[in-house]
Amino acid sequence: MGGPQSSRVELRHLRVFEAVARLNSFTQAAGELAITQPALSRTVRQLEDALGVTLLDRSSRHVELTQAGRTFLDYAERVLAELERAFGAVRQRASIRLGFSWLLPDPWAQNTVARFERATGATVSLVRTDDAQGAVQQGKVDVAVVPGR
Repeated sequence: MGGPQSSRVELRHLRVFEAVARLNSFTQAAGELAITQPALSRTVRQLEDALGVTLLDRSSRHVELTQAGRTFLDYAERVLAELERAFGAVRQRASIRLGFSWLLPDPWAQNTVARFERATGATVSLVRTDDAQGAVQQGKVDVAVVPGR
């Protein structure tokens, strides 16, 4: 498929390029992505070097896409959108069965599970079992919480 140059293109290159193109500003894109402007500029240069084309015209006070940049942006946006859909599909289906053998402290369990679900998009099912470690070994639960000794 791609030559040796295209294999150096990473997801971060696409995200940085898309942000600069969308905002027409290196400064605003750096702020949105929470990276320094020199790092952002370096990333765009790496992408352009890997592709062997100039994507952004930096000659004016405003950043403008070149013809190659407009063409590449169409594809980059589609790739990023598909990737977000893939992440969403996996997050929606991710479910973890949490086994425990004693009464979990309510506030701790509820807060921890809620934070995990918010952070990952996964769902957690609490499974009461007499032998939490055995349940993991048998595949009845994915993770077990056991009392410390």
